Amino acid sequence: MNTVTRKSSDRLQSILYFCQNLPTPLTAPALGTNFAPQVQALQDAVTQLISYTSTTASGAIDGSIATRNALRRTLRVDHLDPIRRVSRALKLTHPEIPSLVRLPAFDAGIDAQLSAARAIARDITPYHDLFVADGLPADFIDQLNAAIQALAQSADARRAEQQQRAATQEGIKTALANGRQAARHLDPLVRSAIKNANDPVNDPLALAAWERAYRAVRVTVPPVAATPASATSAAPAAVAKTTSPAAVVATPAVVPGTPAVPSSSAVAG
Repeated sequence: MNTVTRKSSDRLQSILYFCQNLPTPLTAPALGTNFAPQVQALQDAVTQLISYTSTTASGAIDGSIATRNALRRTLRVDHLDPIRRVSRALKLTHPEIPSLVRLPAFDAGIDAQLSAARAIARDITPYHDLFVADGLPADFIDQLNAAIQALAQSADARRAEQQQRAATQEGIKTALANGRQAARHLDPLVRSAIKNANDPVNDPLALAAWERAYRAVRVTVPPVAATPASATSAAPAAVAKTTSPAAVVATPAVVPGTPAVPSSSAVAG
């Protein structure tokens, strides 16, 4: 999960926390019958996102690039190259030994290398004793097949990892869309309930808390790039839309290390 997706997940969790811990004067009945289903949908989306965060490629077989390259080198250098050298020497006195498949380049695809290695193992099996008599270990074919299997398993693990990553990304995309949709349904419910509460003391605080949580959903999707002129003209409207007077009053911005500025009344006195 990348940084942008993780931030989106955290923001949806903030909205869920607000809904599960309603501030005064909000109550669940006052929010209507649609409130609980939307909160449940939001909770389901957040649960899925958390599960995807901890999803990693698992398994006992390592499919990393370094491991695959090491296995490819072992197969070629420790097994296939000695077999080919002995084969060329044996063909001088045993022309019945078939010519071995030419090995592909080291940077060729794994499937091509595996295909060539399997063909060599198949062709030399009838001549096992001749190769052993010329210096190869008695179990050299078994060793070759084991190296082939190790490389094939690593390649399969890599493919499974790629498929799992693709499925995870698609699941994250769906969960984010569901969570944002639930949050957008909750927004008018919460605002209407705050307005109808008619609590001049707690209403501004509740509205400020909701906007701090909900504002993140609206800025999750980057806006379309605008020209400098249009971006300048649109800036005041965006600020007015996302910032309410209550939020400014309830959570004034304070810059650490900045000296306090006396109020106008203090200066006049």
